[in-house]
Amino acid sequence: QAILAQVTSAARGGPSAQCCRVEALAMSWPGRSGGGYNATNGSRGYPAPSAGPSSSSGSNARVVAPRPGAAPTSSSHGSGHHGGHGGGGDSTPPSLIVGGCSNTTVAGIIQGAFASNGTNHGKPVYKKEAAAGAVSVLIYFWDERDGPSFSGWWFGPKVGGDQVWAYNSQKSSQSPPPSGWRVPWDGPVDETLRISLGSAGGGGGGGRGAHPSDTHGVRGMPGGGAAAAPRSRAVEDDRRRRDDERRQVEEQRRREDERRRQEDDRRRRQQEEEERRRREDEERRRRDEERRRREEEDRRRREEEHRRREAEAKRRREEEEVRKREQAAALVVRKVIQRVRIATPETYDNLRGELEECLKEKAEAMGSQASRVSEEAEQTLRQAQRRIDEMIEQKAAEERRRQEEEKKRREEAERVEQIMKEAAEHVKEGEDAIEEVEKASKAIVEGKDVAPEAIVEAAGAAVKVVEESRSVLDKALAWFNQKHKELKDNSASRTIVMDYNEMADKLESGRRSFDKVADKAETARERAARKKAALEKEKERRALFDKHDLDKDGKLSREEVIAFAKSEHGFDVPEAVLSKIMGVLEPVAYERFHPLHQKVAIAKFEAQARVKRAEEEERKRVLAERRQAVQGILDEADALVVSAEDGISKGEAEAKPLSREREMPADDMKELAASAQTLVSKAFEDLKTVREKLTKVEADCAANPELRDFEKRDVPRLYHRQDRAQRRAEYVADTLERALERAERQARAEIDQKYTESVIAIHKQMAADGKTSEQVFNDVAGDSDSISCEKFAAFVKGVPDFKLAENQAQRLFEHVAEEGADLSKDRFLDIIRLYYKCVKSTVCSEELRIKSKTVRRLDVGEILEALGAPATEEGAGVQRVRCQAWEDNATGWVTICGNQGTPFLVQHGNFLSMGPKKPAAPAKMEESLAPAADAAEEGKSQETDAAPPATEEQPTKTDAEEPAEAAVGDSGDVTPAPVAKESSGADASEEAPDAAAEGGEDKGGAAPAE
Repeated sequence: QAILAQVTSAARGGPSAQCCRVEALAMSWPGRSGGGYNATNGSRGYPAPSAGPSSSSGSNARVVAPRPGAAPTSSSHGSGHHGGHGGGGDSTPPSLIVGGCSNTTVAGIIQGAFASNGTNHGKPVYKKEAAAGAVSVLIYFWDERDGPSFSGWWFGPKVGGDQVWAYNSQKSSQSPPPSGWRVPWDGPVDETLRISLGSAGGGGGGGRGAHPSDTHGVRGMPGGGAAAAPRSRAVEDDRRRRDDERRQVEEQRRREDERRRQEDDRRRRQQEEEERRRREDEERRRRDEERRRREEEDRRRREEEHRRREAEAKRRREEEEVRKREQAAALVVRKVIQRVRIATPETYDNLRGELEECLKEKAEAMGSQASRVSEEAEQTLRQAQRRIDEMIEQKAAEERRRQEEEKKRREEAERVEQIMKEAAEHVKEGEDAIEEVEKASKAIVEGKDVAPEAIVEAAGAAVKVVEESRSVLDKALAWFNQKHKELKDNSASRTIVMDYNEMADKLESGRRSFDKVADKAETARERAARKKAALEKEKERRALFDKHDLDKDGKLSREEVIAFAKSEHGFDVPEAVLSKIMGVLEPVAYERFHPLHQKVAIAKFEAQARVKRAEEEERKRVLAERRQAVQGILDEADALVVSAEDGISKGEAEAKPLSREREMPADDMKELAASAQTLVSKAFEDLKTVREKLTKVEADCAANPELRDFEKRDVPRLYHRQDRAQRRAEYVADTLERALERAERQARAEIDQKYTESVIAIHKQMAADGKTSEQVFNDVAGDSDSISCEKFAAFVKGVPDFKLAENQAQRLFEHVAEEGADLSKDRFLDIIRLYYKCVKSTVCSEELRIKSKTVRRLDVGEILEALGAPATEEGAGVQRVRCQAWEDNATGWVTICGNQGTPFLVQHGNFLSMGPKKPAAPAKMEESLAPAADAAEEGKSQETDAAPPATEEQPTKTDAEEPAEAAVGDSGDVTPAPVAKESSGADASEEAPDAAAEGGEDKGGAAPAE
């Protein structure tokens, strides 16, 4: 007990006192070899400490009394790792650290430390450690009860809630996966979101490592080993024990702090819970009070509503009683009104009196309905009176109609009786006519013994009787038809209609018998006529036989047959045909004369048919040849049309780039146009040939009607194709003509542009070499006084910063030379002149420096001749050129373009067109020049190619200059050929800086009219 008291005192005195006192006690402890120690501190009430197991070296563990309230601890020697101090049996999962996340909004919510907070669906739930009142953030697992797509790990404010921030589909992981999270939950995987493990959740010393002095046994101690003294082991044991005690003290202190923190948290939570319960009780009492107040108000409101409803029900019952009495009285009156509505003329007066009496009796009982019922009664009486009047009038009208119908029936019956009498008379006449026709029909008798003339006479008489009788029957039938319509509208004819129709049918039957008698008579007359004709024919045939039977032997010989065929048929019978006929008919008696006649006629027809067939075959052969010839012409025309269409299509394809107004070199345009022109010309020739061939086909078809199908079928088709191809070819030709004109204009513009570029390059080279125009001429011409085309081409090709195509050098020479002659010195000096135009008012100074003496101010529109190449003014960094003004020959240096990009001078061609000198043109003259300058900039105009002036003071003009002069009008002012775009009002903002570059001379005048 004394030792334990000292150890406890040493623990309270700090680490240094602990070490000294424990070491001294350890040195003097007599029971060191025992198996342990177990005692009870009765004075302080501490729990009994437990002795730990002995070490592998055989020394005993020293027991240190724990701090009050701490759990028992043990010290293990020789393990090399002292972990789990104070950890006990706590199995709480380790905490988590969430970091990363590319979504800044979600990152601000979920990043931080998470501690274990229970389980869900068999796996742990983690909650973010945050201040009170912050958004709750949980990491939890959800199984497949809602479907596989909802199973996995989730970030959300509530387990199983609708709101989530991230999702991981790994279902097999027992803890939140470190990666593979989708943010948002249905978005892509966010590779930056990571979850890592923090410290263990049980507190204490579970996460501590071994002290550096904790080693296995006594390794590391000097002199350790089998020969070490017991005192050294005791010192080492004491040191380890002191370390253990220090760690235990620290752990006890930490646990005490943790216990106090937990106690504070518990008290705080308890206070918060009590405060929450108090607020809930107050809120509950307030809600109960409010509920009781509302219930009381509802009760009073229901009672008031009940009383109001009872009063309303009573009022409605009273009104209902009054209304029922009124309705009962009104019903009595309305019943009488209803009877009045159906009154007859006999009962109307009585019912009207009854209604008036009822109204008087029930007027007071009906109350508010009295007026309405009275109106109904009055209206009913008026309607009933009108109806009674109508009924009386209707009865009177029906009586008059009945009398009229009775009179009409009597008249119709009399009319029917009269018609039947007339019908009987017509039937009697018809029967007499029918009887006469039957007698005439019986008089027609046919037989072999009866002469044809008698038959014809009897038939004629019968036909005459039939015609006369037919007229009688037709007249009777016409009368019957006429009266039939009349009887149809007569109601009295229903009893006699059958008799009437029977009479008409009898007459109609007799009329049909007339047709049969007439047909019989006509047939008999025709047979008699044929019989008479046959007898006459037979007589003629006998006479003809006797005529050709020259020897009167009753038969015809071969010679007589030949003579018969020649005389009667005009046909020379061939010997073979004659032999065949005679072989069949010989001897040719009278009985065989008719077959002979037929066979000769057949032989003649066959001979004529053979001739006709031969003629037809010849005609068909000739026609086939003509059709073949016409078809050949049409095929040639069709082939020519196809060839022309192909040529036109190719021409269109080659002319297509030319029709788009697309920028293209003039030589390429000419080459394309020439190629397309060749194709189109060939197409025109083919189409002309096609029209000629079609004209020939039309002439052939007009001469031969059998060829008209070509004219109707093929010729119009080819004409249509030829016309369409002709229009296409004409369009392409027109396009090519315009393209060639544009190519010529562009070629002139290109060579003018090259000419201007060559002059600029020559001036630049002259400035670089320090030579004058005359020196350049001498260098190029050599010993000659002129420059040939070859020398000129070699010269311009050698000019730096100037390039020419293969054939442009010669064209440039032809462009600047006079009618192909060599360039004289004067001509050369003229063509290399360079002019500028002032587009913004500026100053002309004596020297290159801007601040040198000013010669004069230049106005917009003035023309200047360059006397040298541009040079850079070092002070302002601008290009200046030495020029001579055409107006007064003033010479000096002029700025080309300001340091802010505003142009003062623009290159304005090489030749000038000048008219008579006139006073200065007004400002409108500048406006007239603007379109020409703009057109030149866009490449749509060209420089005026004119002869150089005879002298500098008096330039001359040529015909080529007239368009430019016409643009000037009557002003007579200088009109250089434009080659560059002039300044616009858009540069007004740059005037101030450019004026500064001009040394303050330019005060920023208005933008030029151009």
